[in-house]
Amino acid sequence: ENCGSVMAKRTVNLSGLKNKSKKFIKYISTNTAEKLCLYAERLLEKAYSEKKFENDTYNLADSYFWVVFVDGVKYRHGFLGDKKADEPSKWHKQDIHGRERAGSAISGYKPTIKEGVEVVIGAAAPYGGALEYRNITVISSIFDEMTDDFGSKHIKKIGFNEFESWLT
Repeated sequence: ENCGSVMAKRTVNLSGLKNKSKKFIKYISTNTAEKLCLYAERLLEKAYSEKKFENDTYNLADSYFWVVFVDGVKYRHGFLGDKKADEPSKWHKQDIHGRERAGSAISGYKPTIKEGVEVVIGAAAPYGGALEYRNITVISSIFDEMTDDFGSKHIKKIGFNEFESWLT
């Protein structure tokens, strides 16, 4: 399966806790979310540094993104640096604007857990998955590290078709 994105999930069940405990858990979740934002940003930079493609228009790099959700609500998101592509790339005769696609993926994604934190790291340009399919690393190099950090049952590779369904 080609890889459009890598996602990490960790669920925290808050049912049955008293209000003070819930406030403490909320504090821990926020602190965890801050750490996960730094983690996602670092992993995104690592994935790009390990890429195996040429970056002619910068649109693929421009489409790299991360987003952290807390209790099913977007907490924060980011992109690979501040540089943006000057012109679109072409994919099947269609203009591709990497940053716009990343923004659409972030807004179109529906978190799968309602209590806890969720991290999504991806590359939204449609040809990213095609490159991965041809064993040209775009973002998959971080999958093993995320699996080591979170455990294999909490990590999911997202195929291209599922990823495309997020775009708004």
